[in-house]
Amino acid sequence: LKPGNPAIAADILAGQARLLDALQEAGHAFAKVSPPNAVEYPKAQVLDVSYTVDAGPRVDIGPIELAGLKRVNPSYVRRVMQLRAGEQYKPSAIEKARQDLASLDVFSAVQARAADRLGQQGLLPITFVFTEAPRHAVNLGGSYSTDLGAALTASWTDRNVFGNGYATTFALAFI
Repeated sequence: LKPGNPAIAADILAGQARLLDALQEAGHAFAKVSPPNAVEYPKAQVLDVSYTVDAGPRVDIGPIELAGLKRVNPSYVRRVMQLRAGEQYKPSAIEKARQDLASLDVFSAVQARAADRLGQQGLLPITFVFTEAPRHAVNLGGSYSTDLGAALTASWTDRNVFGNGYATTFALAFI
């Protein structure tokens, strides 16, 4: 909010969320921002807006737990993950790591959860919860072209060879 700008309720309410986001991005995982307190001065046509802020301590990421892995090797996930224990807590970095892992073909869903309190040594544990995609996929297809005639295709894919996310596809085509 900038002094002198029109007092728009949506902007004032959104200011609370922006302030909280900024504090969390600066490492304050448990920051709290109260709803805005607005005092109107009609004669001066001014609205005085204030937020009560409790930034809480700046924290670093603690142990990163991996839950739900069945066939995927945890060492593969840790190698791919761009998030490490000891880094400053930053929701955008955690979300980027979650999205990067979710983009791998071996997972159908990935969630990231920060603990609701600090763990040992004042660090914030993070848990990634995985739902593995079906390991195998079978595709069947057919086509017809006036110049080439009919074609049939079939393929079988293993999405997680040796537990390290490697995919192998065997395909056949009959023309």
